Amino acid sequence: MTKQRGLLFTEPMVLANIHWRKTQTRRMIKPQPVLRDNGNWDYANRSLGKKFFVASNVTSGKLGQNLVLFNQCPYGQAGDQLYGRETLYRNNTGEWRYKADAEQVKLATYTAPILLNEDKRLIPSIHMPKEAARLWFEITAIRAEQLHAISEADALAEGIYIFFKRGCYQIPVPSAPAGWVRTKDPIEAYVVLYNQINGITMEQNPWNWVVEYKSIKKPKEVLS
Repeated sequence: MTKQRGLLFTEPMVLANIHWRKTQTRRMIKPQPVLRDNGNWDYANRSLGKKFFVASNVTSGKLGQNLVLFNQCPYGQAGDQLYGRETLYRNNTGEWRYKADAEQVKLATYTAPILLNEDKRLIPSIHMPKEAARLWFEITAIRAEQLHAISEADALAEGIYIFFKRGCYQIPVPSAPAGWVRTKDPIEAYVVLYNQINGITMEQNPWNWVVEYKSIKKPKEVLS
């Protein structure tokens, strides 16, 4: 049976999905896997011996070891569906709109209680109801790999080229002197964004779930 799960996206990544054909997303594995003295992998703060499985299509960076995980990827498996969860706001006329581009949420009727709450003016992405989702995807592949394994093609598939201007990838960083970091390296550009989201640097080389997907139409069974 096909499962449906929500996936949080920031406003720039919403636009990347809509306009720049983003087809890949990296989500840090939590808790991070740890390589034990016996050569096996397991999660930090969990003991060996519990039920586990070996993730399929595992990439293990430079370590050359199989990655042993206790649970399947929380984002699903190939063939499952994802819907983008993004921030909504209510304008002065009472219409719900997507914060990323101000497009109106087009629903014949509102049934989710949060959309009917007249006191609500903003709905964070984590609370966006499924019926309001405009981004729908089918998972085509899942793998686990460390950040160092990312390729230039992967960085571009992450939607990084949304910021490409004048021969450089321009990444919005509030703390930078000019508000931007400019680089000609798409991998470096993606790592800047990754650090902004996760607070983790390239040197720390964290493990991530890599979810590859393709866009699909909104399923008929979802209210529209």
